[in-house]
Amino acid sequence: PAVFYYGFNMDDPLVGKNLPLRRAMSLGFDRETYIESFFNGRGRVPIGPIPPAFPGFRPENVNPWTRYDLQKARALLAEAEKLHGGPLQALKVAVPGTDTTIRQNGEFFRVQMERIGLKLEMDYMTWPRFQDANRTGSHQIFALGWQADYPDAQNFLLLFYGPNRSPGPNSCNFSDPEFDRLYREASVLPAVAERVPYYHRMEDIVIEQCPWILTIYRVNYVLVHSWLRNYKPHEFAEGTVKFQAVDEAERLRYLEALQNQ
Repeated sequence: PAVFYYGFNMDDPLVGKNLPLRRAMSLGFDRETYIESFFNGRGRVPIGPIPPAFPGFRPENVNPWTRYDLQKARALLAEAEKLHGGPLQALKVAVPGTDTTIRQNGEFFRVQMERIGLKLEMDYMTWPRFQDANRTGSHQIFALGWQADYPDAQNFLLLFYGPNRSPGPNSCNFSDPEFDRLYREASVLPAVAERVPYYHRMEDIVIEQCPWILTIYRVNYVLVHSWLRNYKPHEFAEGTVKFQAVDEAERLRYLEALQNQ
């Protein structure tokens, strides 16, 4: 249960005030090619900040800004430049990590944006330096992801709640009065069924305002030997090893069969 994205620093006077720019960049990111190239197809094009398997996830919902549409992206970028009052300078992107895979991911993003006519400056950094960059708002865009801590969509929507702004978990410094009101009202409702309509309205606000370029819902596969007992794939699997057991007799039969091949 996780989402991955490029977030905009909404405090930045350029990206935070320019909705056509944020939408253009989202439309200019080819998620299907990204998922196939970097994850061997093990992922899904995201719809919103609420991931699959959570109450409130809407598989039928359509996010108009997570499709790949170069023509529309370039038209929106022209609109963004008009709103800005001229050509846009290169945007600074903070990326946590310096290894080859991280750099390949960053290069893919840079090339994607170059295709719509936008320059990026990728800054690959250690995790402590990345955290400092987020706290100080030194970069306009940052690469990040979020994995659930508890099984409720609030765990993802809190990333957009105004009072949680940086140095809190709302690293994009998103602020919307209607979203904040809905968040506060939903947080005191005891039943999930009561909260879900609020979650949908909050997610729609985020989709509309585009503070993130959503990149992927990851799909994980697990291989388990037949002699392992009491194993069950689970979204929150911490602490379950103590319930598992090895069927020694079956394991020995398996090993003997391997030796006789």
